[in-house]
Amino acid sequence: MPTWSRRIRVSVRATTNTAAAASRSDMLVNFTVVAVIGECPPSRQMLLRSRRGCRRVLAPTSLVGGAGLRAGQRAATAFPLATLRSALRAKTATRMVRDLARASSRRRVQGSGMKILITGGMGYISSALTELYAGRPGCDVTLVDRRFVPERVAALPRNFRYVQADVEDLDVMRRLVPGVDILHILNAEVEAEKSKDRKDVVWHGNFEVPKRLIEICDASTRIMFASSGNVFGGVDESKKYMDLNEEDAPSPRFPYAESKRAVEELLLASRKKFTIVRFGTNYGYAPGIRFNLVTNIFMRKALLGEELTVHGQGTNYRPTCCVKDCARALDFLSARSDASGEIFHVVSKSYQIRELAETVVSVCATGATTNYVDKVVPFSAYALSAAKIRSLGFTFEWPLERAVIDFKEKFQAMVAP
Repeated sequence: MPTWSRRIRVSVRATTNTAAAASRSDMLVNFTVVAVIGECPPSRQMLLRSRRGCRRVLAPTSLVGGAGLRAGQRAATAFPLATLRSALRAKTATRMVRDLARASSRRRVQGSGMKILITGGMGYISSALTELYAGRPGCDVTLVDRRFVPERVAALPRNFRYVQADVEDLDVMRRLVPGVDILHILNAEVEAEKSKDRKDVVWHGNFEVPKRLIEICDASTRIMFASSGNVFGGVDESKKYMDLNEEDAPSPRFPYAESKRAVEELLLASRKKFTIVRFGTNYGYAPGIRFNLVTNIFMRKALLGEELTVHGQGTNYRPTCCVKDCARALDFLSARSDASGEIFHVVSKSYQIRELAETVVSVCATGATTNYVDKVVPFSAYALSAAKIRSLGFTFEWPLERAVIDFKEKFQAMVAP
């Protein structure tokens, strides 16, 4: 019986470690079936779409996971380097690997059978991430949260599961975590300033609980940990406080930021596969929107034509990011091998508080005003650089002005009493 193959068009990715890949006898290639043209014997060719266009590769069925391929299917296989080299005669093996690696940098997390677990699944960022994954029927997504929000659960796609449980229930988590490809740790005790009055609760929820989750993760699970730019909330303003990057030493203030930093240190000392994401202060609409964040408070008040209160002179800088871009960044980084073991700042822009207020008032155009009150600001001024994630090709699509317009459209029915 001859070995049959299918002539398919696929999009390719490969390891980003050029030197290591060039020294191997084979290469792991992830591919997407774009169209199944028909069966053909091994003497026929399979089309590979690389970053520089279509190339042809001879490959038996065994290389593409057997029969039954269908359009839209995602898979992975090991291609002999000799086969790829002969198919790309115009390139050296090293250059070939480099080109394939560059193509891989644009890959997203979309895999047939990809298992994703999101803790704090009813939260703000989680709700934006849920919307992102909802368009990917190939993903198996599980949300865990002790809160039950009926309208949110009722709207989940068929490939989603919701488990109402406390993340600190290890019996439940030991059943859910094994075999997961990506774990988004998004559960947290929030509100940085108020955390000083809830120290024990915050340390338990923000350190002990994530620590236990990390400990029960498989070695292959990619852990996406949501940290905060607030780990710089106690920086010395007489020294560097602008354009702080991932190499600068954090200076957390209050238990919220201290506990977030403690988990960062735990991960950095571990042998796990992880990515730490330090978010700027979130803004913008998502189904789980929070109205205890400065920009969202401003947007709501401005939409109602109310007065916006700014503490002090409003000159303190705060890093910010739209919740939709936060979700996109988690998706983007979780798909990249070169983001593993790294910290990234996810900040579209750092604003002075008065700039935030003035921009919101201007875009809303409802006659709202700004009032400055004499009150001590609890955090240092600090601005973060997102050059590292931008260098990987990530772009921020939701600047403040666009998010305010979207907010107005979503809440157009809301009027002042």
